[in-house]
Amino acid sequence: MEKGRDVFLGHRVGQCVRCHKVGTTVAGGIAGPDLHQVATRHDRLSLLQSLIDPNAKIAKGFEAVSLVMNDGRILGGILRQQDANELELEKPDGTRVRVKVSDIEERSTPKSAMPEMNRALSPRELRDVVEYLSTLK
Repeated sequence: MEKGRDVFLGHRVGQCVRCHKVGTTVAGGIAGPDLHQVATRHDRLSLLQSLIDPNAKIAKGFEAVSLVMNDGRILGGILRQQDANELELEKPDGTRVRVKVSDIEERSTPKSAMPEMNRALSPRELRDVVEYLSTLK
C-alpha cells in the first residue's frame, strides 16, 4: 500500500496527485475527480480499468469535449454541467464559459483527460497504485 501511495504522490511521469486529491488527507489537483472513498464505489478491477482505459467510464463532470460553434469558433475543455438548453465548459486556462446547445454546430465524443497510465507506469507500479486506491474507504 505504501509503495502505491508513493507512486500516486511522487512518480515523475505518472504524477497522479497533479490531477487528483484524496479528500483532505492528500492535497492535489482538481482536474480529475477527488478519490476520497473511491474504494467504496469501485472494486480493484474497476480501479485498474480506470487506470489503463480511462475512456471506458468517465466520471461525470470530467469529460473533455471540443465544440465547433455555429459562428466558426472552436472551444475545448472539460464539460462541467449540462442541461437541455445550455452547457458549461471549463477551458484549459481554468475559466468557465456557458454555451447554448443551439449555438453548437458539432461536438466531439467525450474523452477522459487522463492518459492511459500503463504507458507511464510499470505493471508493478499499476498494481501498487490499485492496492493503494483500494484502501481509500
